[in-house]
Amino acid sequence: MMIANRLGEKDENQHVEKLKERVREKFRQRLALLKTEAEYPEQKTTLQFPKSFRKSFEDQELFGGWTNYRVTWDVDEKDPWKIRSRK
Repeated sequence: MMIANRLGEKDENQHVEKLKERVREKFRQRLALLKTEAEYPEQKTTLQFPKSFRKSFEDQELFGGWTNYRVTWDVDEKDPWKIRSRK
């Protein structure tokens, strides 16, 4: 019985980690679209973002501009709402 519980916990933890990675990947996709908008203003994306989403990144100290996304900054491994430096 104890082994089954441990396997269940392990499976649940793996599931949670996969969900977190999916969320992080969705953030990265949306941030890449914002980078594209900054690099090519004539090509507007079809997705509309709440201003608060864009602003939540622009207000962070490590934000270096949308064109520098994935160059000098990226989303944090544990919290996709936070920026981490790539340097």
